[in-house]
Amino acid sequence: MLFYMFSFKYLNSIICLLIGLIITILTIIITLKLVKNKSEQEKLLPVKISFYVLLVLEIMKIYYLISRDGGFNANRFPIVFCSLVLYTYPLFCFKKNKLSDFAMGMSVLPCLISIIFVFLTVGDADMMQNGKFNIIHFHSVIYHLIMFGVSVYLIFSKLYTFKFKKFYGISLGLASYVLMATILTVFIKGDISFFGFGFNGSPVFGFLYNKVGYFPGNLLIIILMTFVSFLLYGLIAICQKGGKKNA
Repeated sequence: MLFYMFSFKYLNSIICLLIGLIITILTIIITLKLVKNKSEQEKLLPVKISFYVLLVLEIMKIYYLISRDGGFNANRFPIVFCSLVLYTYPLFCFKKNKLSDFAMGMSVLPCLISIIFVFLTVGDADMMQNGKFNIIHFHSVIYHLIMFGVSVYLIFSKLYTFKFKKFYGISLGLASYVLMATILTVFIKGDISFFGFGFNGSPVFGFLYNKVGYFPGNLLIIILMTFVSFLLYGLIAICQKGGKKNA
């Protein structure tokens, strides 16, 4: 996978991702300056806008796939790992409640994890496919960059504070989501991978499912996800704590 990142064959995908990342970072910087000294609800406005954009993108993707495939396929249900934000954003961006902080934590970690996989697998899908623009790959890049942007924004706007005691609940929530999605996938016979469409064709974990099976594969994914989440969460928590001491 890493080799593909440096392959000229996928140069258009790499360039698209890098340009998108630069635009995303610039947007975050400008937005943070605009919302400085604003109220919490005003600071949440960019997240609300992002939620609506992601929702429209998801609906457009499903409509496009139905048109392309001539019908709805069960593995198009939005229950993959990156679909989690469609359910967590509304829990905190519209009105503050008891689940708001938990929902933010559930939103930040998957986005940071998913952007890592986007970079690792950028060479698995060319932006141009058989001489035609690869709409699904372009959609994926935009979708994940928005998720990443919201995560970074929540951190630097100080809307979400990382604390180790929060991690256990968040990790349990993420594991529960994967478990629920696993059961639902089997129930609807959706053939869904949490990092791709059909698990037999997943660019990341397809080999895992084929080697050990669906349920054991998802168990391993939960363990891996928890470990990576802990490393990311701990690193950011330490950085935030260090930043407060120096402030």
